[in-house]
Amino acid sequence: MKGSGVGAVAEATATAAIRESVGRAIAGISYLNQRTQQFQFHPGPVFANVLLAEEMSRATPRTQSAFLEAMEEKQVTVDLSHVEV
Repeated sequence: MKGSGVGAVAEATATAAIRESVGRAIAGISYLNQRTQQFQFHPGPVFANVLLAEEMSRATPRTQSAFLEAMEEKQVTVDLSHVEV
């Protein structure tokens, strides 16, 4: 039977984890620069010149919101800061 068993469960779990982690970083992330001890912004995929997004209806609400904000408002919000796209 296709799509059953431990392998299918592991694949579904891994896919969901990857989808969630990508969704969190689609707009970008702030990270602590250990050398300067300050947070710095690293832009995510929405800052690319060309971005291919497929099956947005399957994305998490957070990911969908980030894409819509980037398309409509030409900005993204990361850690309560607005960054122009």
